[in-house]
Amino acid sequence: MDGFLYYLNNFSVCFSKKGRSFFALKSINLDLFWGDCLGIVGCSGSGKTTLGRVLCGLEKNYSGSFIFPKSDCFFKNSVQLVYQDPFSSFNPKYTIGDSIAEIINLYKSKYSVSDLLNLVSLNQDLSKRFPFQLSGGQKQRASIARVLASNPRIIVFDESLSALDIETQFSILDLIRFINSILRITVVFISHDINSVYYLCDRVVVLN
Repeated sequence: MDGFLYYLNNFSVCFSKKGRSFFALKSINLDLFWGDCLGIVGCSGSGKTTLGRVLCGLEKNYSGSFIFPKSDCFFKNSVQLVYQDPFSSFNPKYTIGDSIAEIINLYKSKYSVSDLLNLVSLNQDLSKRFPFQLSGGQKQRASIARVLASNPRIIVFDESLSALDIETQFSILDLIRFINSILRITVVFISHDINSVYYLCDRVVVLN
C-alpha cells in the first residue's frame, strides 16, 4: 500500500421517490489505500453499486465525510468502472480494435491496441471483430482492455463476473489479480459472491 486514497466517515446516500425517502447507504465508514484490492460484498439492495458509483465520482448526493485526492479531474483521469454487462461498454458499430483505439486517443495512452489485447490475454485477430461476435468472457476482457487504455490508477469492478460461467469467472479473477499486483492498479471488487471476494481481495467490507 502506497498511502491514503479514500476515506468515508459516517457516510450516507439518501434517495427520494414518489414523496418518500430511503437510504441506499447509511452511516458507512471505509478507507482505501493505493495498491489495495478491496472487496465489497452484500445481498441485493445493500447499496454495493451505489457505493461503487460514489467511489467513481458518479454519485454526488451524499452526506457525511468523503475525502479523496483533490487534484484536477481526479475522477475522470484516475478512476474507471467495469460494468456487469460488458456489451454496454461498446458501440456496436465499432470493431473491438476501434473501441479500444478511441480511448487510447482520448487519454493519449502509452499503450497500443496490440499491447492492451496482450495484457488481457486476447488474440490480436479479435481486434477486427464486432462486440456481438465475441463470447461473454472475451467481451469482458475487451472491456477491461478498454478501461486500461485510459491509464487508470483505480478500477471499480461492479458485479463484473456474475454473467459468466464458473471457469471464465476464475480466469477473469486471475486477470484482476494481475492488474492489481503487477500493474499496481488499485482495485475495488464489488460482488455478492463471497468466495470470489476471498479468493481475490486483501480486505473485505460487508454491507448489511
